Amino acid sequence: MSTTTNLKTSVRDTVETLIEKQSARLAGAPFGDRCITVTGTVNRRYRSLGGRRGKSFKTFIFDTILPQPNPTAMDFGIWPVLERLAEETGDSSYGELLNAMIQAFADYGFDPRSGLGYFGAMTHFDVVRLGPSPYMGAGSPGFKFTAGLPYEKLWEKMPEQMDRMFKAFFWGMITRPETMDYNRYGFYGFDDSRREHTMPYQPGHIAFAGAGAWMIEAWAFHYSKTGDAESLARAQAMADKWLALQSPETGLVPHFLGSKKEGETSMTAQTYCNIGDANAAIAYLDAARTLEGRSKSVALANQLKEMGRMLITGLAKYCYDAQHDVFQEWLHVEDGSVHTEAYTYHFHSQEQKDHWTAIDPTLAEVAVHSGNQYYQSGPAYWSCGVGIPLCAAKAAERTNDSYLLERARFFADGIMQSAPEESGPCNEAGQWIFPASGSYLQTMLHLYRITDDEEFLKNARLLASAELERLASPAPEGIPEWWRFPFRSGFLFSLLELHAAESQG
Repeated sequence: MSTTTNLKTSVRDTVETLIEKQSARLAGAPFGDRCITVTGTVNRRYRSLGGRRGKSFKTFIFDTILPQPNPTAMDFGIWPVLERLAEETGDSSYGELLNAMIQAFADYGFDPRSGLGYFGAMTHFDVVRLGPSPYMGAGSPGFKFTAGLPYEKLWEKMPEQMDRMFKAFFWGMITRPETMDYNRYGFYGFDDSRREHTMPYQPGHIAFAGAGAWMIEAWAFHYSKTGDAESLARAQAMADKWLALQSPETGLVPHFLGSKKEGETSMTAQTYCNIGDANAAIAYLDAARTLEGRSKSVALANQLKEMGRMLITGLAKYCYDAQHDVFQEWLHVEDGSVHTEAYTYHFHSQEQKDHWTAIDPTLAEVAVHSGNQYYQSGPAYWSCGVGIPLCAAKAAERTNDSYLLERARFFADGIMQSAPEESGPCNEAGQWIFPASGSYLQTMLHLYRITDDEEFLKNARLLASAELERLASPAPEGIPEWWRFPFRSGFLFSLLELHAAESQG
């Protein structure tokens, strides 16, 4: 079994590998500050189902995307790893590396015209070009929020730039302020000083639940730092918009708003919720925690806490199919049943595929995927894992909700029953197991903090020990090394979290 020293050493060795093999010099200068870099989205080749087209479906081929061998995009995910590693090892070089990366972003990481930052789900900060680069080099850079952005660290170093950004995205993403309609992303280059909405309303815009939740989280953070009344009002308006859409029976919310019908006067709420909307629930809860203790925001904090609790409760209750031991991706908002007509990416069953392939033979290339298992995920992915156990455990810790704790315990039992025994680091589908191990290790640590039950700490040790042993073996032929993938930082941070728990225990 891994000792705490081995955990820390494993993380340190990996970070040293990243410094040596996956970093770039600022501005490409021979003696420029070094920045650890990360590749964008990585996928396997697959044919994806699109929308209906007459008697069949549109389909799209997505080619294999491998990690870039020499990426130049700043890795924000590694920041907490470097900070914790500096604390645990006493090696100031990791803190110096982190500070250099933060300073580089402070100097070059914001659009001078709009004030928006070069980060998120559609844009990287290129440390060589000192500007934005589109995600994986496709299309144009766009501003789109995502989970886990390091607001606190950014605010510490660059409060003026962040203050401007938290105000500016209202003008770049909101299309109709009276109803808080928005698009999932905005563009750089507009003049935020004009305080004018830059994107005309279109019913065909996509307003994801997650994007709305991350906007609320951003405005809540800004209010907590500045007391800005406009940010609080905007967070309240967006929260009210989604509260009106949340089912009081199931707690679920539509995955997105949007309509393809021209001339629509409102954005249509879809009838299904996605398992990934658990991240929206956590954003609600994080925003609520940020707003607690302030008299003017206590009502919104309570509202968001209840919205987050209801959403993650609904997903934890309905998404797991015990009969088939799978986590369903799509659920009907109104009753939590499986939504089998959300034809996104793949077919839900072989019978479904056979029916449509008989009509259109080109659909034979589309995969069948009836849901994720603990260590098996969709056919397009390089990695596996399910986010619901961790989100349920996080929410249980934030809310003290007994049902969420019960569900998190249930998922923890399922994790340990399903923990793979094979010696290789990938499952049979060639998917890396370590992202799942990192997420489930974090699940156990949250449960340990809630309950003080040593069994959860023991489970975390077992998961970490098994994963480190697997990763010590060579990568399967044709599959890039595990540390090249963008989801490495979550696993590394989970090892340091376990190290800290073991040291305190």
